[in-house]
Amino acid sequence: VFEPTRRPLPEACHKVGESSVEVGAHYFGAVLGLHDYMMARHLPKNGLRFFSGVPGAAIEARAEMGPREAPRVPAYQIDRGRFENDLRAWCLEEGVDLREGWGVRDVTFGDGAHRVTAVPLEGAPTQVEARWVVDATGRRRLIAKKLGLQAPLPAQSSSAWFRVAERVKVAELADEAEGPWHERDVDGNRWLSTNHLCGEGYWVWLIPLGSGYTSVGIVAEESCHAYRGFSTEAAARDWLRAHEPALAARLEGLELSDFIAMKGYRHGATQVFGDRWALVGEAGIFVDPLYSPGSDMIALGNSLTTELIAAELDGEDVEARRAHYDAFFRDWAALLARTLCEGSRAMGRPEVLGAKLYWDYFYYWACMCPYFLRGLFREPLASHARFHEALQAFAALNEQAQRVFQAWIDVAPAEPHTSFVGLPAIATTLSDLHLALLEARDADETHAEMQRSLAQGRELVDELWLRAVRRAGPARAGALVERIGWRPAPSAERLAADEAEPRQRRKLLSKPVRDMERSIGKNARESGPSLAELVAALS
Repeated sequence: VFEPTRRPLPEACHKVGESSVEVGAHYFGAVLGLHDYMMARHLPKNGLRFFSGVPGAAIEARAEMGPREAPRVPAYQIDRGRFENDLRAWCLEEGVDLREGWGVRDVTFGDGAHRVTAVPLEGAPTQVEARWVVDATGRRRLIAKKLGLQAPLPAQSSSAWFRVAERVKVAELADEAEGPWHERDVDGNRWLSTNHLCGEGYWVWLIPLGSGYTSVGIVAEESCHAYRGFSTEAAARDWLRAHEPALAARLEGLELSDFIAMKGYRHGATQVFGDRWALVGEAGIFVDPLYSPGSDMIALGNSLTTELIAAELDGEDVEARRAHYDAFFRDWAALLARTLCEGSRAMGRPEVLGAKLYWDYFYYWACMCPYFLRGLFREPLASHARFHEALQAFAALNEQAQRVFQAWIDVAPAEPHTSFVGLPAIATTLSDLHLALLEARDADETHAEMQRSLAQGRELVDELWLRAVRRAGPARAGALVERIGWRPAPSAERLAADEAEPRQRRKLLSKPVRDMERSIGKNARESGPSLAELVAALS
């Protein structure tokens, strides 16, 4: 391993990737066997939590969306300085030739072996032959640039982030007199979430670190917020005063331990697995920090790379496997990109954000998490192919859902509210999917489960369409549907449910639709035509 930085790295090292979700956390905790270490040296994560509404409004006046209690499926808030130091020590214990203070200058590809040219901080360049080369050079993207594999991703966002040397808890941003708001945090662990302070086109993260530091970051769509507005420490403080004044006030007088800004951080790749080489982490594809998927991409990329290397060293002709894994990984990234690019446009629209979070969690827990947590990346190629097909089927549904959300934002009037949305609500389709991740199921059982989830997903996407039409109302529904570009054929029972009394309504709605309604609220008729009349008028 050639690594340009040398230990010891400071705690609260200035690296992104502090927040993990289920796939990345499983890689750290189970695949690498680090769960006990993570719980001892880092912090357990209390899910994702969002505060959505009018920028500058008091946090207690915004809609809060997050878990009511600590999730049972583990995830972690990671102090990257500690983690980097400890990982390197373990590599040395395992006999890895770790060369710190070395920079890789070039890779020359060969039939029998590749040749890596590296330079120490002090001394002459050296060359090392290797049968396999894994590029983890991050945004330097050495192999991708050498081979011309870079690919842009649309709808760029920018970010600035820093750390402060004390706990900044989200409860400190609310008025102490707001008793019910504080009492909602029954276990006092709201601060352990990755907390998102949200407004139109942006979100600000608060991530606690085991060292006692707090990571703070601004993420904004360039179409809504110019990068120069927060690209320096002074500008970022001014930007926070304008958009998140309570947080800005909490940070007044605190020295920033570090500060980095990055314009247009999204990038793709036309290939990530080649002839005995692989691109992992940001050396390949990086989509967005929303939902903390960076460690997921590392987990999947590292795992598929390991499978390829092991198979090739065992004498397998891995070309078919390489091509399959390459397409699978890039389809996984494309699914994330469709979800996350322009995703922050929903941040200031609670009625849209709640629906989007519900759907995004659904397909993640129904498809991506079961696949990885049950180790299906180890399946023989013939068996693995069916999970690629399932991923593509979920991606097709996701395309429909994301079109609904974007049209909903563009066409329907905003309807901010201040309710609490528990995600996942207990004893619903969504919470059942999450808890099922703790169960051991084989490949056949998992595939059957995914097929059932796909059927539920189709119902949910149709329901999202109906919700958007209801929110748009008769004056805007036609424009909304035209913008969406597709339409379902809702059943007579579903349309009748809109006018039925509550007990009958529950009988008319399917369980997935009832459960979504329980989680994010009823999309009830308030005035104007019924849902059936609205849909009929659209035809």
